[in-house]
Amino acid sequence: MKTNTDQETGWEFQFEPYTEHKVPSGFVLRTEVTSFWNKIFHTPAEDDHPEPAAGDLERLSDRNLERVVPEIQSDKWYQALDKLTEVFTDQRKRGPLVIVTQPYSMLTSVIKSWAEQRNRQLVSAPELSGDLANSSNNLLPGSDWIIPDLRSWFERSPDGLQNIRALLSYIQAAASTRGIVVCSSWAWNYLDKAVGLKTFDTRAYTLRSLDAEALAGYLLGYAERATGREVEFCNSTNGKYVLHRQTDPQDRDKKEVQFNDLIEQLASYSRGNMTLAFRFWSNCLRTEPDTDIEESKQQEKMGNGTLTYWVIPWSEQDLPVVPAGFNWLQNTILHTLIIHGSLDTAQFSRLLPHTEDERNRAFADLEQHELVETRNDRYRVAMEAYPAVRQHLAQNGFLTDKF
Repeated sequence: MKTNTDQETGWEFQFEPYTEHKVPSGFVLRTEVTSFWNKIFHTPAEDDHPEPAAGDLERLSDRNLERVVPEIQSDKWYQALDKLTEVFTDQRKRGPLVIVTQPYSMLTSVIKSWAEQRNRQLVSAPELSGDLANSSNNLLPGSDWIIPDLRSWFERSPDGLQNIRALLSYIQAAASTRGIVVCSSWAWNYLDKAVGLKTFDTRAYTLRSLDAEALAGYLLGYAERATGREVEFCNSTNGKYVLHRQTDPQDRDKKEVQFNDLIEQLASYSRGNMTLAFRFWSNCLRTEPDTDIEESKQQEKMGNGTLTYWVIPWSEQDLPVVPAGFNWLQNTILHTLIIHGSLDTAQFSRLLPHTEDERNRAFADLEQHELVETRNDRYRVAMEAYPAVRQHLAQNGFLTDKF
């Protein structure tokens, strides 16, 4: 498939109404459709990139990854946030602006630094044991306030929702148009079911997703800007193009971005989430075997100056899988972790009515299957496991987010 050159780097960090957000279509049907058209309009074999030499393909070094895998730059986020707040203010909607963040997007930390630069006051969550309902008069400043992480105001329990109810009542009564509430997509959907958030839907926005076309243009455009060269990504097993530019036969001065099924699969599996897409893309990339490095350098110097990177097929991705036989406790731990982002042992003991031995056995199984990781004594669902965990929870009747 191809994308126009004027869109090759045109995807921007833009927010859209939460109710209008769409994830890329499932890749099974799209792959079949793409394969059908590829068979009809397949480029002649001599135009395919020559196959790489046999041997084990190694991952790209960290230095090379920095040149081909996009880094999410703060200034792009800041520009998008400035534009969103400006548009929201112009619309004169009653109540605060709500930003629903996607899993692993790091947008919460970006918003905190953005708030400091824009002189907006960050409002931290009170102690969960405190009586928020009786102290709501001093809860928020008059304007320009930001609650950077709404999920930190509650724990998933009847007592933990008291703070949320008091906070929402206060916000609705104050009707400030200068406040911003930031909440993760899973916590937002859970709170909508628990306390009701429909009145905030018209004020809620989220980051626009990356479909396959936008992802292809963004990845290739970034790599070319970072390297200062024309770049191509080729299948590591057959040498065929995964992502590259091809001269438009009707306009020799124009080169279009073309991509194959793997980019479709990448966009769909990541559900349009740029952070996940970039992580899985970096896991796909390989370099040629050491024995061919010198030869490849010579060919590169003698060729047309195009840099070649190798991509392993999607079927060879070592992706975590959630066992179908997981019990209720293991599934509930996964669900609780995603809603809260991360939790420590003490928090789990308050939230889940199980013994320490039962929890330890459950965590051992989760860690064995690389579904959960520990950072600073806090558990969270591993990023690479998130798509599989989300699908597993949805299939087992658990409430998920809309992303």
